[in-house]
Amino acid sequence: MTEHLNHCLTKMLEIAEMGSAMDLTTRDIFQFGYNVGRAAELSGEGRENWWDLFKASVAEEDWSTVYEIVLEKMREQGSN
Repeated sequence: MTEHLNHCLTKMLEIAEMGSAMDLTTRDIFQFGYNVGRAAELSGEGRENWWDLFKASVAEEDWSTVYEIVLEKMREQGSN
């Protein structure tokens, strides 16, 4: 995993933790979206493997699920 991809995933994890604590601002949600898009670009996997995974959980504000998805993406990227 590249340093930049790791940074995106780490930031996404931090934001998901804040969401679970109900402590998110609008800026945090935009920052999460930016990092999802950047991670999709850096990984070369495309939209389906990133945006579509998070879309429903973010819309429902289910940040514990978002957190678990980020952890799974970290495991996947670490094995590449």
